[in-house]
Amino acid sequence: MLSRLLTFMVLLWLAIPAAADSNTAANRLFVSAVESWNEVAAHEAEDLAGLESRVARLEDVQSRIASIIEDYPGSDLAVRLITGEQIGPLSTEIVRSALNNARTQLHDAEAEAECLSNPRRTSVLALALGTTRRMEDGADRAQRLAEIAGVQHDRDLFAEALETTREIEDEYRRAFALAGIAGAQAEAGQIEDALETARGIDDEASRARALLEIGWAQAEAGQITEALETARRIEGEAYRAVVLARIAGVQAEAGQTAEALETVREIEYDDQPDWALRNIAWAQAEEGQITEALETARRIETDSRRAWALVYVARAQAKAGQIAEALETARRIEDEFNRARALARIAGVQADTALFAEVLETANGIEDESRRAFALADIAGAQAEAGQIEDALETARRIEDDFHRARALVWIADC
Repeated sequence: MLSRLLTFMVLLWLAIPAAADSNTAANRLFVSAVESWNEVAAHEAEDLAGLESRVARLEDVQSRIASIIEDYPGSDLAVRLITGEQIGPLSTEIVRSALNNARTQLHDAEAEAECLSNPRRTSVLALALGTTRRMEDGADRAQRLAEIAGVQHDRDLFAEALETTREIEDEYRRAFALAGIAGAQAEAGQIEDALETARGIDDEASRARALLEIGWAQAEAGQITEALETARRIEGEAYRAVVLARIAGVQAEAGQTAEALETVREIEYDDQPDWALRNIAWAQAEEGQITEALETARRIETDSRRAWALVYVARAQAKAGQIAEALETARRIEDEFNRARALARIAGVQADTALFAEVLETANGIEDESRRAFALADIAGAQAEAGQIEDALETARRIEDDFHRARALVWIADC
């Protein structure tokens, strides 16, 4: 027993100098860390060189604090630092935060310097990102990040856009931004990547919007089977209806009328079936399938949709030389706005001055100013296409609305 006690006392005696040396060494490191910290506080970083110096000094402070903890773990300072205690001006968290802020400022300054010396889009975006990350208001920061992601995906910088989107804390804005990326990927033909992006969207409405864009792109690319599969995965009826309507239109344009009508039967939302049928009638008319186009148009229940379809049918009839039939189709249109548009197209095909007079009289009877201006612009365009430039200019001068007058003048100029 006595020998054990003596051994313990010897070991304790031997350890005392070691502990003292450990504390002394740790104290020296801490004093030098504080001196470096004070140098940082004393020197304002006004340029790139100053920011680089600030980062270097703070890295030195962090290195000395880390050395205290790692090399002298038994020292009093190490114990206090590792538990997060602030000693004088320093703690591990204070140093870490200051260094991160300094590195961010340096990164932003480097981005700004690059932007000024070589103002490319990527360098400007990097500067915008740095500026945005410094914003304290979360909602404002989320809005700007979403805008930056939008610019990135518009430039096909999809990886960068996804990385930016991950920084958006607001779930709705993040989902909305991801939907935009998925749509851009789909438009660029990267369907699988777009579907993968869509799968990462939690918000149902945003996911549906993404799938709409993907389904539309697939339909435009002629991938009808895949587009139908995508459309059927969309939970929202409105979005699903839009995709199905476009698919039906593509099928009709390809001459697959039976398949297009079958697709229309899947549409359950509002007047979207009529919109799809209108598109089918247009496609049939363009392909010269006049009888089929008329039959499709008659199935449209919404008056305005049916009228728009008949406008295109009448034009197709006129182009096919079926003038009497075209006039009959046009004059069966009940509202003056679309009747005037249909008659204008027939008159344009025939270069029929007398018919243009009837068209103008019909257009002048349209009470709504905007719709009257729209119809007159169509008439002016038809007159120009018929080679009646002076008459077209006279019709354009009668349009009071600048927007539609400009449309008419552009049309005339293009003839």
